[in-house]
Amino acid sequence: MILVENEWATMELAHRFGLPTAPVKQVEFRGKSVFPGRALLIERHDIPRKKQLDQLDSSVRLALQQDAASLLKLYRQDKYDTSAEGVADALLAAGLTPQHLAHYLQHLLFSWMVGNGDLHAKNVSIIMWLLPGKLGGVLTPDTVAYSPLYDLVNTRIHISGDRFAFPVNGKNDKLKIKDLAAVATRWGLEKSTVSAFAHSIAEGIRRELPEILELSGLPSDQQMKYSSIVESNFASMLL
Repeated sequence: MILVENEWATMELAHRFGLPTAPVKQVEFRGKSVFPGRALLIERHDIPRKKQLDQLDSSVRLALQQDAASLLKLYRQDKYDTSAEGVADALLAAGLTPQHLAHYLQHLLFSWMVGNGDLHAKNVSIIMWLLPGKLGGVLTPDTVAYSPLYDLVNTRIHISGDRFAFPVNGKNDKLKIKDLAAVATRWGLEKSTVSAFAHSIAEGIRRELPEILELSGLPSDQQMKYSSIVESNFASMLL
């Protein structure tokens, strides 16, 4: 199934040059499995391992993950009815620091560059880390962080001309650095810093993409299409 290979390649691409991602790998189910064929196995990043839970102490933190739709009080079916700025405001209100908001900016930049048109409000999340305390007691908030990235996929392979899920600076297509900078000014980031992020991500994609596509299992025509989409988006944003 091409979507499995596509998502693995996109998640692996983000992971290889340092974006925080949920751990994923491709697996092949055989025999009498109810899920025959290839699938994507995604490790939960918000649940402690059993050994940690068995030895629950002050060093273990529990996680409450909330997506931007929840923060914005949007119903699931309304997950596209917001903007990059609206999500940024919700993240700020939730207590994210500028350091963690930089992950949101990188998420936006990466998603545009790889043709991910499905970055909606349910695919942006925060994690509130909680200290467990005593059995039956009230959980104590510790820190709030940007969630590892998930559901990254090049939608333009499957939907020609697919646009960004929500507008950035009023635009869903042909995004420029200045459009992302308009979002980042909400937490005081300069356009020059946004530009540096963009060029660093583009450099990482160019370096890692050929090998990842070769390993992905995508058919050769889909690999060529993926690369072409990425180069087109580079030209749109960086030139």
